[in-house]
Amino acid sequence: MRYKRQRSISYITGSLIILVAITAAYMPGVSGQFIMDDHPLVKENSYIKEVRPFCSYFLQEDGVTGGARAGGYHTGYYRPLVNITYFLDYKIWGMNAPGFRATNLALHLVTCLLLFHVLSGYCRGLIVPLAAALLFGLHPVNTEAVSWVSSRNNILVSMFSLASFYFFCLQGEKKGLVYPLLSLLFFGLALLSKEFAAMLICIFFLYKRFRVDRIEGWQMEFRQYLPYVGVLLCYFWMRWLAIGSMLSPAGPGNMLQRILHAPYLIVYNLRLVFFPWDLHLFKIGYPDALLSPETVLGWAGLVLTGALLWRYRKERIVLFSVLAFITGLFPVLNIIQTSADSLISSRWLYFPMMFLALSLCWFLDRMFKLSRTLAVAATAVLIIFLGTYTFLLNRDHWHDEWSLFHREVVKYGSLAYTGGLAELYHQKNDYAAANRYYIIAIRAFPYDPINRIDYAALLLDLKESEKALFHLKKAEKMKMTSKVRADLCNNKGMAYFNLGRLDKAIPLIQKAVWLAPHTVEFWENMGAAYGHAGDYERSISVLKKGRDIAGDSVGLSRNLAISHMRLGDYGEAISVLEKISGREMAQQGNIAGLLKRARQKEALSNAK
Repeated sequence: MRYKRQRSISYITGSLIILVAITAAYMPGVSGQFIMDDHPLVKENSYIKEVRPFCSYFLQEDGVTGGARAGGYHTGYYRPLVNITYFLDYKIWGMNAPGFRATNLALHLVTCLLLFHVLSGYCRGLIVPLAAALLFGLHPVNTEAVSWVSSRNNILVSMFSLASFYFFCLQGEKKGLVYPLLSLLFFGLALLSKEFAAMLICIFFLYKRFRVDRIEGWQMEFRQYLPYVGVLLCYFWMRWLAIGSMLSPAGPGNMLQRILHAPYLIVYNLRLVFFPWDLHLFKIGYPDALLSPETVLGWAGLVLTGALLWRYRKERIVLFSVLAFITGLFPVLNIIQTSADSLISSRWLYFPMMFLALSLCWFLDRMFKLSRTLAVAATAVLIIFLGTYTFLLNRDHWHDEWSLFHREVVKYGSLAYTGGLAELYHQKNDYAAANRYYIIAIRAFPYDPINRIDYAALLLDLKESEKALFHLKKAEKMKMTSKVRADLCNNKGMAYFNLGRLDKAIPLIQKAVWLAPHTVEFWENMGAAYGHAGDYERSISVLKKGRDIAGDSVGLSRNLAISHMRLGDYGEAISVLEKISGREMAQQGNIAGLLKRARQKEALSNAK
């Protein structure tokens, strides 16, 4: 039953407070960069950069855009709506990370405003739902979902699920088909954003048990769920067509282990909600022993939670809220196995925390009844604390890869990010530090191809081509995406190029171009390889084609100018080089020298 609203503040005022407070907390992150999965899922995703048939977005496996060229790699995830939003972002912002991050923040704000509206239907006045919506929106555990572009699926599934739940609740208050159809529509959109939305049917069932005063017969209730089941079956059919599987690839752990440790994962997630400290990119696996301290702690925590629910069993909103939270967590309890490399991630809490906000409203309402002054002061302090923590995480942790990887490796000792940190040191030309961290990464994860491929790139810069080939041959037997395999082929081709084996180098670089045609570096290398072989006409043809497909670059223009000069066409070489901006030319002095030499050759040619 929904409370009759007694408004002590207006919706507009409350909404403005939400918009200003949350925007201020997340502002440092908006100016950030693409990080980690953002590169393959966003920056290098051809479905974002090119106009494709609309239906093709619904036949794509999330994170795999190479089709038959993907090298047997599968993510097992089907989230087509996310790619459509990325495509729209690209049309608005171009491939600029701040624009994509701003969209994530905008979606987060919409979700918080919607939550504010939904919660206001269960509270007297708007102060309590405003406080609950602010605590959700400013909670630092949500920074992973909001500030990491490729975690947008968690915001979308939550936003659409909340809308579906809202219209489902209205069905019992107002007759007609409008609300059932809207609820069903948003349920479908939520499913296409992330598979978590399947839990909504169970949450609807819990709502009927704990929040509806009079339940109609089971046949009537079953008919109400039937359309949602039909949409869910359609989703699984579409998923099967796209990725050939109903479930994600399975990770480690036997069934007994997964069941015994599920309570521990629930308690761990509750800890992150109520005591959020040292938040970062968790890499948590199962303990070695079945009956470990974590197992005992988990079951003890579950018993305590059950005892508290029994103590407040008459508070039906609390029962519904907590059970809906646990239901929302079910997909990440690993009872049904997933391929995730951690059992805990902050971003997974975004969806279930919306429903826990109902319990928060109940708690705040009781506090306000006991002592309004104390409740306002305590809530204000908590909001300021969470908002400050979120601000700092956006500034110091989620802003860019250097901040993220350096804190993860140095502060938290996470070996999973040593390869990423090594790559950043390589980009800074700190070869000694890059070499050290690459060796640590390869020893810790010997079957990860990316670390070996990136290490080979470092070895090529160090003129150690034979050693680079050793690591590339180790990596080529491992499963990887088409883009990663393209990097392998390119690096292997360049290793042979450095060794003077053009007969092996050119086919490998050609394969790299075929696997990832939008990578301009591969076109540069293929043009250089043809030029080194003395086939300057083909070099020019390849470089021009690369410019049309992948875009221009300083390296591509330089190689193109060199090939023109080798053919004695100095005018064309000058024309190509003069299009390079003065800033880029200043950064690479060899371009200015090349342009000067082309002009001298052109003058001598004209003098003759």
